[in-house]
Amino acid sequence: MAEPYCFETGGERYALDRRLIEGVIEPEEIVTLPLSPDVLLGVAYWRGAFLPAVRTPALLGLPDRGAPAVLLMLRHEGRGVALAADAVGGGGGPVEPPPGDGPGPARGPVKLGGADTEQVATWLDARLLLDAAEQALAGKAGHPGQS
Repeated sequence: MAEPYCFETGGERYALDRRLIEGVIEPEEIVTLPLSPDVLLGVAYWRGAFLPAVRTPALLGLPDRGAPAVLLMLRHEGRGVALAADAVGGGGGPVEPPPGDGPGPARGPVKLGGADTEQVATWLDARLLLDAAEQALAGKAGHPGQS
């Protein structure tokens, strides 16, 4: 079981394991880098390290809707990234993350907030999301699921 942390990006609602989100910062706190890949917004200094700030819609194959409202500081297995998000919040109690079977980080829908709600989000696998970010920053892939 995992506690969901919900956010919106590219017009879609997603959830990650809350334990992996170390914090939320304002986008003004990133430093842009000239001649960087389109997926990279810049870098953010977080808890003694520089993390790439990425356009989450680009990683997920979604349309970019402009400047993000916040950046989610995600860390997992010694790796980290700042994910652009349009909004954050919600989640409810523990959920069982779906296993998923595709190559991308989207694992499938999860129902949020218990049995009496209709809120649903797509669960993201943090390891696969970090893999996708690293590949995109290295210029090796378009978005997860594309070859």
